[in-house]
Amino acid sequence: MFKDIKQCWYISLNSFTNILSDPVFLILQISILFALALISSMPSFSFGESLRIIRDQNLALLFIGACLCGLIAVSLVVIRDLKQGAVAVLMSRPVSASWVIWGKYLGVALTIIVYTITAGIGVVWMTGLDAGLDSMNTRLDVISLILYFSSIAVSLLIVALKQYFFGGSFVWPSCVGLMIGMAIGFAIAALIKGEPGPYSTGFDWRTSLGVLLVIPGALIFVSILFPLAVKFDQSAVIGIGFIVFVTGLISKFIVDQLLPGLQGTWIYTTLGAAIPNWQVLWISDRLANPNPIDMGEFLPYIGHLYIHSFLYATIFLVIASILFNRREFSGNDTF
Repeated sequence: MFKDIKQCWYISLNSFTNILSDPVFLILQISILFALALISSMPSFSFGESLRIIRDQNLALLFIGACLCGLIAVSLVVIRDLKQGAVAVLMSRPVSASWVIWGKYLGVALTIIVYTITAGIGVVWMTGLDAGLDSMNTRLDVISLILYFSSIAVSLLIVALKQYFFGGSFVWPSCVGLMIGMAIGFAIAALIKGEPGPYSTGFDWRTSLGVLLVIPGALIFVSILFPLAVKFDQSAVIGIGFIVFVTGLISKFIVDQLLPGLQGTWIYTTLGAAIPNWQVLWISDRLANPNPIDMGEFLPYIGHLYIHSFLYATIFLVIASILFNRREFSGNDTF
């Protein structure tokens, strides 16, 4: 048993490194950080609701990016490995197919966590971008914005200098360094801002609760992709993944229309748990309420979503393992 867990860990670590080593993931990380700053700094008629608009836009962009990150990760460690014959080499050793699937899933999950932490820091950072005398007369906090872009540039520069003088890879250390650099830069920005005052709105720390809910949603989305990645090629996985994502946006409406008046019954509850529903992750209305959030009620809600994502992943990874066992592998495995 310990040997199997050790093999799973090495597979997950290898998958995690392979994903971060792909330049596409670094481009995605940098792009999301620039997009967050661009959206948050654009002038608009907010009517005193600038914080809510920034928070809603950035959390939505964060979740879309997390799902895109998961789709790219699954394509790299499952579909590409199957096409290039890396899985055939791995299966020539005494490795269980179930542990291979779980190891690759954990590698993808770690990648999503790295992305969410990096971009999530940017989301919370952007909630303090407005500064002014009142909610109807705001301006950009230029110092905070400069520090934001400086954190990105310095992180990449340090990794580039390390690669130039000491060699080694550049891409995956840049992904990790970007996460660390954003965390350090955000800590400095928080110290500079201090408490909300006449020329500073401070950061909306409650937005971090919305960031926490992005991870279980992305993990559910990725778990659905795994059986598809084992069975189909990349174009089919992308197409079906898009359908799954859209379905999760309107699933509650569909269930309510198909089963009117059955709210609270076991049929409604079962369908609500079986069909992906991204609406349960959206807590913008709660965050917009000026009253303090009851953490005694909210923390169990977050825990429930993480448990639900784990059970959801377990079911689909079992299906992926069965499909994986039925495949025949060769040195030049193709679809």
